[in-house]
Amino acid sequence: MNRSIPLFPLLLSLSACGTMPGADARMDVAVRGHEQGTPIEGLMLAGRVMADITSIQLDVLMITANVDDAWVTLSDEPQTIDLIGLEDGTATALNDVLVPAGHYDQMRLVLGDDNFIVADGEMFALRIPSGSQSGVKIPIDATIEEGVDYTLVLKFDLDHNLVHNAQGWKLTPVLHIESLDGDEENDGEGEENENEEEDAPPM
Repeated sequence: MNRSIPLFPLLLSLSACGTMPGADARMDVAVRGHEQGTPIEGLMLAGRVMADITSIQLDVLMITANVDDAWVTLSDEPQTIDLIGLEDGTATALNDVLVPAGHYDQMRLVLGDDNFIVADGEMFALRIPSGSQSGVKIPIDATIEEGVDYTLVLKFDLDHNLVHNAQGWKLTPVLHIESLDGDEENDGEGEENENEEEDAPPM
């Protein structure tokens, strides 16, 4: 049975992080970036007439979530996402994780230091405020049910959020949930197999 879960944006403060208490559902996390060949609206450039941006690579170290008022680690498998390299904006798998059932208030992508942008054929370091500290925040208000396989699609909005100035390149990622759908097994069991700088939470 296919389920579409309504989502209501909600931003919460970060509390202590913990480990995942138990996996009751399975989630495929996908990402939709910027369509190739499409200009980034509101790109703020200082000292550059125009920039041909062909790659924006994010170094994702960890995915965490607030589940029933407790922070858990959904995945600590490193991933590299190229937000421009997704041809035609097609969603690409980011991770495939076992997740606990419960009410999800927020998810976060914790980034490493290897974030880059390729502009006019040159590679530059890309600064992402709070990306490696508290993580990039994703508002979510949904209940994940036991024994259901979910597909989560995250949308990165680059328009008006990419800046180049004397300090270099900076991205303030704005993410939202594009879709979250669940398929329930017939036997009721799952298969076996927007961001400001702040202090890092305790892990």
